[in-house]
Amino acid sequence: MNKLFIVVSITLIALALSAPEDYVEPSIEDEEEIIVRSDGTSLKELPKLQPRPPFTLHDYSPKHAWITPLDEYSTFSSLLSTAYERAKVEYPDGEGRMRAEGVGYMWEYVLNPDYGEIDEEEMDIIDESVLSFRTSESLLSDSLPLNLGYLNKGTPYRTLLNLFHTLRSRRRSQQGRRRITTDDPSRDGLWEHEVEVDVPKQIKKGEKRRTLEFMD
Repeated sequence: MNKLFIVVSITLIALALSAPEDYVEPSIEDEEEIIVRSDGTSLKELPKLQPRPPFTLHDYSPKHAWITPLDEYSTFSSLLSTAYERAKVEYPDGEGRMRAEGVGYMWEYVLNPDYGEIDEEEMDIIDESVLSFRTSESLLSDSLPLNLGYLNKGTPYRTLLNLFHTLRSRRRSQQGRRRITTDDPSRDGLWEHEVEVDVPKQIKKGEKRRTLEFMD
């Protein structure tokens, strides 16, 4: 990884955006020297966040930005909780809960939080899944209040997790998608297009990555 050193006394050079892993450690050699990541932020600032690709999971680190999760179930649950908090602002029931009308908004945030490009078939799969879920759970009345405790377990949780799994598997099967094969356990078995914005999470001896599986 190249280290970029920009001195205050010179004109700052425009830096091309790159992944958040391009960071450097603070220097004590020169108090007037400003060390800048290649995303244009200094180490005194939070790194710029690259858009997460659709149907992928990422943990957040204030130092590195996105990192590859070791426990996808934990990451998925955290993302679901965040999506609910956002949806209940957009679709409030007046008592701190989300209305049923916000299910689609909430699910779309879990699946594609940074609004990456998705194709028409993927959008149809999402829309049909939302409608099927709301119908089967008797949630067609937009005004029905929903609690997070209902949505993050049982049938609602399983349905959304399976939808995520289906869409991620579909992307992985597309032409040109490549799985990483390497001696580095922090990257081996990952998919290039899913971790392009990540700093790999170092796997310690005895640790294993826990990945989402389809739930029957």
